[in-house]
Amino acid sequence: MAEGPFVLWGDADVPLLRADFYGPDGLPVVSLRCDSSGALVYLPDEARATFYRGGFPLGPALVGCGDLVGLVRTGFPLDLPQWVLALGGRVAPPSVRWTLVSEPSGGDTVTVTLGEGSAFPSLSWKEGEAEVTSASPGDIYEAWPTSWRLRGPDQGLEMTVRSISRPQPPPESVWGLQVPVPVDTICMDASWVPGWEIPDR
Repeated sequence: MAEGPFVLWGDADVPLLRADFYGPDGLPVVSLRCDSSGALVYLPDEARATFYRGGFPLGPALVGCGDLVGLVRTGFPLDLPQWVLALGGRVAPPSVRWTLVSEPSGGDTVTVTLGEGSAFPSLSWKEGEAEVTSASPGDIYEAWPTSWRLRGPDQGLEMTVRSISRPQPPPESVWGLQVPVPVDTICMDASWVPGWEIPDR
């Protein structure tokens, strides 16, 4: 179980996300900084830090930082216009499903499922899944996901967001992440893209 604050800010050109999660003992478990260059993930207990060039890893492929900000807000892993979402949704009562594919290989998929009556979708891929387990008060347009359950090939994790702030403008000090250990860099070749045809508009 990890919990902690998110600091979110973004615009069309420079999306940024900074987050810290703490364990039940109040000590940091994971810290994250994501921008257009990629995502830095720091695990202080393991004295390990990894930079993922070009985005944040979701299963075997990446999502961009702007998409990650959208994922935190809506539960959907790509920040897509409403009309594009409407094109890709396949009704399979009692749910709607979207399929994302890894590009350029196209060999992996993520299924995004929105169940009847659910405010947020769940995600599943070959060796993992993620789902929103609670949301802030409010209707579906105002509510935020406040806890997540994640499962990967080696472990599971439950995360609870205790506070979300969107200062305008954010102070520069918010975005710093000091990492006192060597940083490994991982280059993943694939990114998630819609698995349906999108006509030019």
